Amino acid sequence: MQIYNHYQLQNSLNFSLESENFANNTYRLRKNESILQIEQELDLLKYELAIEEKKIRVEITKVISVYEDELYKALDEVASFDVALVKADFGNKYNCSIPEINTNKKIDLHNAINLPIFLDLKKNGLIFQKLNLNFSNNINVLTGANMGGKTTILKLLGQFAYMTAYAIPLPCEKATFPLFDFIYFSGLQSNRMDLSSFGSEIVAVDKALQKQDFGLYLFDEFARGTNPQEGEAFSTAILKVFEKKEAFCFSATHFSLPSTIQSATHYRIRGLRVDKTENLKDTATLEARLQELHRYMDYSLEKIDVGAEPPRSALMIATFLGVDKNIINCAKNLMQEEQ
Repeated sequence: MQIYNHYQLQNSLNFSLESENFANNTYRLRKNESILQIEQELDLLKYELAIEEKKIRVEITKVISVYEDELYKALDEVASFDVALVKADFGNKYNCSIPEINTNKKIDLHNAINLPIFLDLKKNGLIFQKLNLNFSNNINVLTGANMGGKTTILKLLGQFAYMTAYAIPLPCEKATFPLFDFIYFSGLQSNRMDLSSFGSEIVAVDKALQKQDFGLYLFDEFARGTNPQEGEAFSTAILKVFEKKEAFCFSATHFSLPSTIQSATHYRIRGLRVDKTENLKDTATLEARLQELHRYMDYSLEKIDVGAEPPRSALMIATFLGVDKNIINCAKNLMQEEQ
């Protein structure tokens, strides 16, 4: 094989300079008349091939167009089978069950999980506490401390309603669930720049309440964006709307007034197990403290009487998370003064 140096390449009739920089020069083989002729012939053959392929596609289309309806039907059946296969795989992977659809507006779930949170906890070596949830009243009030799992339950109900509507197996041991026409969740924020947080929320809720279909309404600390007295009044008034409305309503709240609604069923998340608080380890990092709290938190629901005081464990949680003792003591004194 002949090796050319820089000067030979520059002066050669067989090579042409393609590019150059401070370190390298790149040469390519110069095309002679014979190569150019071959390339023209190849281009012509490619053009003729494209024409022939188009003719064949037209002929095939004419033949199969007679079976157009059958082909579309086959495609639909393949798509339906594919969706069913994915649902079956999902159900098998997460030990799901097929819900019993009821028309008497009842929700009954055994060992249910909020799947996104379940997977997130599993990734961090933590266990999701499976939930048994039973609701037969259309107005339901949930109370409990922050970090107690109220939002998790609301989102679980929303997930299950959505999955039931699309015939997706539910991640639980057993389920009885109605079919809802729509789902409304109050925790979503508006993108409107001309309204406050509360303004966006109340306008959205008012619009949602005008719907006449059988809906699932999920209120996550509704009216927390305004002053407590007015927020408590609005929160209670919204719930009273459902006394004459064909819909399911769940409200997670810290307000006391909603707990006085006679027509509602009231629940409390059991929360931090007081008998286990002495087991909490005084760990250094916040992440480790949060994991300790999770270990001794009971996220299950218990039914409570109308008018029962919302649970108070914020001071206990704040103390364990390492909040300044002066702030803790001041808060304790203020609460004692109110009593």
